[in-house]
Amino acid sequence: MAFEPKDLLHFDKMLTPKIIKITYYILIVILALLGIANFFHAFSSRGYAVEGILGGLAMLVVGPILVRINCELLTVIFEIHKNLQEINERGRQRTGYSSAPQNNPKPPPPPAAPGWQ
Repeated sequence: MAFEPKDLLHFDKMLTPKIIKITYYILIVILALLGIANFFHAFSSRGYAVEGILGGLAMLVVGPILVRINCELLTVIFEIHKNLQEINERGRQRTGYSSAPQNNPKPPPPPAAPGWQ
């Protein structure tokens, strides 16, 4: 089930979950570098050392957690989509239902309620 170039033209396979994983790792590296830079920059600045140290530590600890939560929420949406597709496919196999439109005539309109004629 590898991703092929023709899959870009058809929306049968999702590309975004793979992009979310790659983005997660890139953001973790960026947060680590910024946190370390902020932490050490605090020692060279005057008056803002405590805020810089705490800000750097917050970027190193809290930042990756928030990024992970965000990426997991996005991934859950795609997992729900995948599970719904599987449920739909199992239902089609069981009932023999085809998603192709059928040439059934329209059903007659429901009768009018008494007193509204």
